[in-house]
Amino acid sequence: MGNHDDMALLTENACRIIEWSKTEKRIPVYRGADTPLFGPYKDLGGKKVHGDFALGSVPFPQPSNLDLIDDSLSASEFIVEKCVANPGEITIITLGPLTNLAGALVMRPDLGKYINGIYSMAGVINDMGNTSPVAEANISNDPESAKIVFNAADVSITLAPLNVTRTIHMDPTFLSSLKATGPLGTRIHDIIDYYVNVLTGWGTLVDEIPTHDSTAVMSLLHPELFKVSEPVFIDVEIKGELTYGQLVADWKDHYKKKPQTRVLLGCEDSAKFKEILLSAFTALQVSA
Repeated sequence: MGNHDDMALLTENACRIIEWSKTEKRIPVYRGADTPLFGPYKDLGGKKVHGDFALGSVPFPQPSNLDLIDDSLSASEFIVEKCVANPGEITIITLGPLTNLAGALVMRPDLGKYINGIYSMAGVINDMGNTSPVAEANISNDPESAKIVFNAADVSITLAPLNVTRTIHMDPTFLSSLKATGPLGTRIHDIIDYYVNVLTGWGTLVDEIPTHDSTAVMSLLHPELFKVSEPVFIDVEIKGELTYGQLVADWKDHYKKKPQTRVLLGCEDSAKFKEILLSAFTALQVSA
């Protein structure tokens, strides 16, 4: 949850992405949590930003691979099972609220020692938020879960905050190139077009549409593209009247806690970033 509150729709969308990728691998899909761990879902405008179908406003046909959905385990249970069975071999990428991962850590408090690393598009450090003056949507949707993750034992996190994702732009030239990669690029372009229209309607310049989630993925696959901080301890504010959901980075070691997070400080080559992204879409073609 986060982009939408309809978990059935979001689960179907995961199947759509797998189907569109034309992969021959069977990738199971486990349903994520539809509410935060400790309270009701707070709609922070996800449907406004991402559309009625959570992939813009385009009503795509039902995917043909819904048999990938495995309801024998929750997403949190699957994370525990997979990581414990494969110690040190699993890297987790989070592109939404941290509820599923926090749920796994509640079930298994020592899970951090089994996880190779966590790459997370989340938060903002000492800069403007997008759901409040100081907080970012993925954290704001469930700050208590984020706090569990950042305070878990033995976790190693690489954080892609708004500070960096806002500097890599899906400008008109990039979007035109994306559409030109083929049918899949056209489909993704149509999804992004809704997002672009929402953001420009709110005052974002058309040349400055941010590239959020891809940044976390790219920081794992191509770390050479980024300037990264030394490890720092990060915590989450869950009590502040004005700062609920804010990430607090302890750069001066005030809290005397073990640093667990490397923060992306900047993209060294955004042109190369986009080139790699476009080449991926070129390689993945799907029938219209």
